[in-house]
Amino acid sequence: MFLFPENDPLWSPFQPNSIEPPGSLATQASDPGNYDPLLEYPVTTMNQQLSYQSADVAAENVTNYTVGMPGNSIKPREQNSRRIETLTHSIGIASKSQRNENQSRRSEISPTSEKEIVEELVEYSSNPRRLRDSRDTRAEYWLSISRRIQKTFRLEDEIGDVSLHILQSFVELYLKHFAPLWPLLGMQNFDMDLLHPLLYLTLSSIGAMYSDLKECHFGQMMHECIRKKLLAVAFEIEDLDDDFLWLGQARLLTQVAALYFGQKRAFSYAQHLGSVLAAQARRMDLFSAQAQQNSCLQGDDGEPSTNERLAKWMHLEARKRLAFGILRAESYTSVLLNTRPFISSEEINLELPCDEGIWGAMMSSSSAYLEAVKRDRNLGGMHFADIVRVAMDRNEVIPSLEPIGHELLLFGLQNSVWRFCHDPGLFKRLTGNVNMNSRPEYLGFPQPLPLQGTKSSSFTSTSSSSRPKGSLSEFDSYPDHLAAPQRSMDDLRLDCDRVFLALQKWKQSFEAGRTLTKLRDARNSILSSLLLYHTSYLRLHAPIPKLHLISYQLAGKRTPPESVVTEVHEWTQSPGAKAAIQHASTLWSLIRQESQRPLSSRAQFNFLAFSGLHHAAVVMWAYASTHDRMEGSNETMYLVPSDKTDVDVRIRIDNEDVGALLDQFIQLYKSISPARWSSFAKAAINLKDIKFPLPAST
Repeated sequence: MFLFPENDPLWSPFQPNSIEPPGSLATQASDPGNYDPLLEYPVTTMNQQLSYQSADVAAENVTNYTVGMPGNSIKPREQNSRRIETLTHSIGIASKSQRNENQSRRSEISPTSEKEIVEELVEYSSNPRRLRDSRDTRAEYWLSISRRIQKTFRLEDEIGDVSLHILQSFVELYLKHFAPLWPLLGMQNFDMDLLHPLLYLTLSSIGAMYSDLKECHFGQMMHECIRKKLLAVAFEIEDLDDDFLWLGQARLLTQVAALYFGQKRAFSYAQHLGSVLAAQARRMDLFSAQAQQNSCLQGDDGEPSTNERLAKWMHLEARKRLAFGILRAESYTSVLLNTRPFISSEEINLELPCDEGIWGAMMSSSSAYLEAVKRDRNLGGMHFADIVRVAMDRNEVIPSLEPIGHELLLFGLQNSVWRFCHDPGLFKRLTGNVNMNSRPEYLGFPQPLPLQGTKSSSFTSTSSSSRPKGSLSEFDSYPDHLAAPQRSMDDLRLDCDRVFLALQKWKQSFEAGRTLTKLRDARNSILSSLLLYHTSYLRLHAPIPKLHLISYQLAGKRTPPESVVTEVHEWTQSPGAKAAIQHASTLWSLIRQESQRPLSSRAQFNFLAFSGLHHAAVVMWAYASTHDRMEGSNETMYLVPSDKTDVDVRIRIDNEDVGALLDQFIQLYKSISPARWSSFAKAAINLKDIKFPLPAST
């Protein structure tokens, strides 16, 4: 059970100033340009802050991408003299200036007429006969139906570029705001009128959500109708040669749009679409064909051959991006709902995607584009499945990766993370001992670790040579053959070892490759990586599903199971709980500091920011509620900003400051979220009114 806006009414238009931190938050640093939370982020523990290696840098505004070859600058795509900016503000929805109250009030429209035109659009787009239509025929239809949409939904005559009709404007909004988060479509020779009609409608329905209230209403209706069509058992497709790339793209974008915009029953449909997508991907053989793509980079420089090779390469790159997009979406739902991803890294025998600056660019010629691809450091390397295998091997070193490679590697490790976080009682049940993720060396913060060796030094030998000798004592040292067998589960412990060591190796590789240049060009990816890294440790150290179960049961005026309450209360007194608090504090601090940067130079907050805060808040609530204030104790923990400047925001993590702690999370949601994300803040607000239960034996 999750507290999400499954049946919320239409939301209010989001205003740009609402994404700034609320006034009740502590003020920014006097010189924010000299501090960057993605290069320096201390963590609060026991009366002091544990800091990562810092660097005093000034992050510059995002600039256009360039390819590392002379005289070949890559510029963002332009259409109708309108520049499309590739990096914008967070997933917060852009809005026009506030209109007159009378103008913003929604006119009375017959729901039937709205429903009819939406259904007509979807039926037209899913009709296989429409695939035979020429580009001009499709363009004429989109123009004519756009006029009817504006009339039926009473939309504004002009949205953005006056030369574009309403559906084109919505696609442009998609390209500006959503495509940087999910770059599935290449911009070289991009023509929206050549898209499959159903994919065209999918893009326009997402873009409409970045406009005003009436446009959002249209986008929501379109989303629901498209979703039903995409979940249909079969499509009446006559072209058997089609590999259904467009269908996979439309399904993936619909799945993630449901998560991002809080559509009705979003998480149920997201899981359903995820399973459908996984099955489709395997039918399409989506996780291979790397050799075919590499062959496109070879050949003569003749113009026809070059154009054909580029078209084939871009098609295969789009397939690859769909494959990694499915992996990302599965990881999102896995992190939030603690479910096993439908896709494993073992299946993905593909190289990493090309550089985003190349994929989102429009170059002068096909040969120039192919030359830029050949110089891309992301390509020509190891298969993704092999990179994950190397990371999981204790004796191997992770190869040098670009920021997108580090981000995807963490997504690839989520299956292994899930294995040891979905069942926290695994080791105690099998061996009688607590899970080894409570051991001090696995807290997830900088410290020397034995990254090499055949076996962890923590394992206890069970060989006969370790038993004491003697006539009676020798027999006493053997397990009683009539008692239940004692298990050591060394192989399972070793597997758990490998997960923690893989995360530590990832962090070392990530820190070694993080530079100011990469930060400027890949800030979104770097922030996403850090959020997923700390969320992974949070899940490994805390019984997240049981914490949410208790909070939801209490919010619904129900009594949580006594066994769960007792188990969670025992956890709050463990070393693992302190480690979880440290990672929860770091998540909050990272997002808070990034939210205070100017919109022009800060990263976009993807879904990991919201799910990470959601888990961190319930961990803070449980831990603080079960710890009394101890004045002058070295064991006291604090929530402190990582920039060390807001000394007033230094809150004790104990039962006297539970409300103040949760206020910090609620305010942070408001600073990074439009109103349609209020369900996460609502869950934190509910926690303020709930007292953590004590076990009956207490």
